[in-house]
Amino acid sequence: MAKQPWHIYFGTALYELLTNLDVEVNTEYKVMATPPIADVVLIRRLTKKWTDEQRARLPDGVRDVKATHIILEFKYTESFTTQAMIQSIGYDWNLKCSLNEKLFSKKVETFIVLSKTPSQSTLDLFGYTSTNCPGVFKTDHEGWSLITVISLNDLTDKPHNAYIKIFASKKREKKKAVISLNAMGLNDLPYRLKNLYQGLINIWYGKIKGDQMNVDMTPESVMKVGKLWGDAFLSTLTTDERLKLAKEIPAHERLKLVKDIPAHERIKDIPVHERIKDIPVSELESIIKLMKMKKYA
Repeated sequence: MAKQPWHIYFGTALYELLTNLDVEVNTEYKVMATPPIADVVLIRRLTKKWTDEQRARLPDGVRDVKATHIILEFKYTESFTTQAMIQSIGYDWNLKCSLNEKLFSKKVETFIVLSKTPSQSTLDLFGYTSTNCPGVFKTDHEGWSLITVISLNDLTDKPHNAYIKIFASKKREKKKAVISLNAMGLNDLPYRLKNLYQGLINIWYGKIKGDQMNVDMTPESVMKVGKLWGDAFLSTLTTDERLKLAKEIPAHERLKLVKDIPAHERIKDIPVHERIKDIPVSELESIIKLMKMKKYA
């Protein structure tokens, strides 16, 4: 299989996702047939501060920074290495120089986004530890602290993470992201973004394999695949597969994810006390009262 420019697909997804929300995304978009030299995406907000609508499409780690410029170095097949760290610091420094910013200026935030889960030994090497957001790692080491690491496989299943978690290396995590996107309304996404996601899904899961993925594949051609095959991936999942993917999702969220499966099937493995723990007492009392009225009616 020819090597694919995954960082371009990643950047194109962000371009289609964010540019209609007053966010500039630079992935050398006008020369998509040729991969850029640096596998980075540069995001720049055009608003005074990040809006709620913008943050709803940004992943954990990124959505709460105040920087105007965000560098995302995406690693799809590569591992987390010293070389990747040095490259990221170089990108960070060069952008700050072009903006006449100091080294530790918070106008620029730089992230390494990993499709593969980083090894604990590599995280320890740079002093990275987990934050209060699963999948987001920071270090206090003076040299490396400029870089935040995001592990896509370890991000939570919250909707705002699904937009990039779809690029995770583990099939289970990728599938959960697909289901989450579908639950949010895949057809409601910008038209080109929907086609890009659907094209990638079918490349990953069945319609395009091996030699068919050649060096001429571009985001535009992937979008054409998406337009052709539509929701083919979701239609290949059995009821049991979708229930298994949703197993760790809270009952009240699970009810939204697999809408074509009867409610009692979606939550049958969850104990009754777990099913009702998020329901206000007043609402439970109303439900009990209504059930009694029906019983004695």
